[in-house]
Amino acid sequence: MSLTTAWVMLGLWSVALGHKVDMRYLAVQSSATISCECQDTTCQKVYWYRVRQSDGVYEHLLCYTSADAAHPSDTAMRGRLQGRKGSTKTQYTLTLSNLTREDAGWYSCAIPKQTYDDTYWLRVGEAPPTTPAPPQKTTKIPSRRPGPKLPSCCSVYQPPKGCGKWVLWPLCGGLILLTVLLVAVSFYFSRLPKKCRHQFVKTNQKR
Repeated sequence: MSLTTAWVMLGLWSVALGHKVDMRYLAVQSSATISCECQDTTCQKVYWYRVRQSDGVYEHLLCYTSADAAHPSDTAMRGRLQGRKGSTKTQYTLTLSNLTREDAGWYSCAIPKQTYDDTYWLRVGEAPPTTPAPPQKTTKIPSRRPGPKLPSCCSVYQPPKGCGKWVLWPLCGGLILLTVLLVAVSFYFSRLPKKCRHQFVKTNQKR
């Protein structure tokens, strides 16, 4: 796993652990622009992703490079995303158009060599509370699930699916085989005549 991939995974892990998010109530068919700030001017790539509110599914949305090249993933939002550089050399923005209720969720970015990035909770089609809400506490974002395959410019390591059974089943099979062998040996010696068993023990003692 490359150093860039390691930093991206570290950023995703920090978001999964939970931190304060910018909550926004948006109307259906409206647009939203979210931003991500790089710590310095050396950022080469920004990875935009989301965790859907409806089912907690993780999706990579778009990879945007410092050369103004956008690489969107094959998702339902593919034609409604626009990445660009912000007002400063260290700022990147993502505009989401024609939002639907299914677009509600947590949106954020991951920047290599940066462990904390802004996160936005977009609540599409929901009305804001009529009474002042209490101070925002730490909001835990659902743990991400393996997402779709990312474009070549921004591959992110995905743990292989179904590995657990390849470890668990051989272990269980070995224990079962060992148990069967012990039972078979015990049964065999229990069927021997006493004279043969005595002679077998005596031979072993001479050795």
